[in-house]
Amino acid sequence: MMRPILFAVVALAFAGAAQAATTQTLDKNDRKFLDEAATGNLAEVQMGALAQQRASSPDIKQFGERMITDHTKVNDQVKSLAQQKGVTLPTQVTSDEQKEIEKLTGLTGPAFDKEYINRMVKMHEKDVSNFKSRSTKAKDPDVKNLANQVLPTLQQHLDLAKSLQGQLKST
Repeated sequence: MMRPILFAVVALAFAGAAQAATTQTLDKNDRKFLDEAATGNLAEVQMGALAQQRASSPDIKQFGERMITDHTKVNDQVKSLAQQKGVTLPTQVTSDEQKEIEKLTGLTGPAFDKEYINRMVKMHEKDVSNFKSRSTKAKDPDVKNLANQVLPTLQQHLDLAKSLQGQLKST
């Protein structure tokens, strides 16, 4: 009669060990990538909300709305993968990202538009570079797959941000 209970206890022990092994074996660069993706997405969502409130250009407001939609979706994917891998992600932006958000909070109108879109170009250049790198160098196949899935969206964001940046410079 004790065997089913003993089997269940042993099975639970193996399951726990397997999860611990997954957490411990996730490459430090893959883990760092997930952390940075999570905080970056949070920052871009917060900045997108500011764009909707403070921008004077309808195109910048629309871009901000897209940042909220797309980066919320990407963050959900990142969180799901992290949970699957037993990784706890940061739930707040980094101190540098917070400083950028605070800087934007103090601006409105055309000054906001210019600073926001310059920041979006910079952030998306970094995003595209990081995701491109992980799409080929990630040790974990799921991290590599996530990077490959998200990369086209980030490239679209970068292209659109650069286009908007060019429009602002010509006005």
